[in-house]
Amino acid sequence: MRILRFLCTALIAAAQDQTKDTIRRFDGIIGKDLAVSLHLSASTDESGIASYDGFYYYQKNGIPIKLSQQPGSGETLTFREGEYWDGEKDVFSGLWSIKLNDETLCGTWSAPDSKKSLPIQLKEAYPAGSSRIEVHTFQDGWTRKRDRVTIGNQTSVSFIQLQGNSPGIQAINSELRRLAWIAASHRGEDSTPQTPAIFSIEEIEKATLTPPPSQLDWDAACLETRFTSMNVVMNDHDLLCLSLQSYAYIGGAHGISGISHITFDTRSGKQIQLSDWVNPGFEKRWADLGAIRIRVDDRQKPAASLTEAGMFEDTLALNDNWLVTPAGIGFCYEPYETACYARGIVEFTLPWEEIEQDIKTGTLAAALVEKYTPKGKPH
Repeated sequence: MRILRFLCTALIAAAQDQTKDTIRRFDGIIGKDLAVSLHLSASTDESGIASYDGFYYYQKNGIPIKLSQQPGSGETLTFREGEYWDGEKDVFSGLWSIKLNDETLCGTWSAPDSKKSLPIQLKEAYPAGSSRIEVHTFQDGWTRKRDRVTIGNQTSVSFIQLQGNSPGIQAINSELRRLAWIAASHRGEDSTPQTPAIFSIEEIEKATLTPPPSQLDWDAACLETRFTSMNVVMNDHDLLCLSLQSYAYIGGAHGISGISHITFDTRSGKQIQLSDWVNPGFEKRWADLGAIRIRVDDRQKPAASLTEAGMFEDTLALNDNWLVTPAGIGFCYEPYETACYARGIVEFTLPWEEIEQDIKTGTLAAALVEKYTPKGKPH
């Protein structure tokens, strides 16, 4: 549920509206027998118009492929898959044209040159090891023109909750509410209250409310904008990996964006640390593999300097911002962390076959290695 309250001028009363965002999971096939899983997110604006994004992966390899919605109207949704800018034009690996019904999704995949097409048939599904998800979004804000300058305060917090009553799911939901409350109240981790009751959904909504114009120092006022959202990276195999995305503008040439990741074992509700999965001594080898991935993703030669790919230094060190997909373990670097702001977020994924020697046996990661490496039994 989203609650929206925007004050366009200091003299107009606040208006409220309710809309709904969703994150849904689908299983099915492309063509005759290419089994795939799709995670599709929908965000509905105040007018009731939904926009979509998401990713899918072939169940034989687990490699996520991003879907980007293209402009259009009517019942048919169009997505480009694997889209990126090559310096001259947008490049993509395929085009989806689909219709979304109550619980089914059907349409056509076609090659960029339209010389090949395959049918798509998917159905909403949550097999064992995956979870149904609810999305809660609270927004509040107001803006006003002062001379020719726009001033105001806008806050948006979107977070997810898993459906179910198991102790593991309840523990995960509690932690996600805690993180949402921190974002809504603009407080840091160290100032989090110790009382668990504050992390109810109702308290997150209250924390999102911005100070009214009557409490503002108009001489010092500026335009402040803060957005935070949670998005699914993986919702399978008893694992929930989320990206926590944030944006804040409080003056200056541009806003500051960031992304972090968190991974849970949905059976126990425990947040997983990388050390739970990986034997000691992996850092240097993984960093070298990651540097090769960055060069290749930037279409540089594997032995090229990292600075040619826009990095500050020619060496790479792993950070703590890791994520998991069915295909492997990835790392994410925020703007300014390893490259300039214009380079954007730097991210790479190390496939299981390159790192399986470092994975602890008996872990959920080891089960993914068994499923998605060539010696495993993908299905």
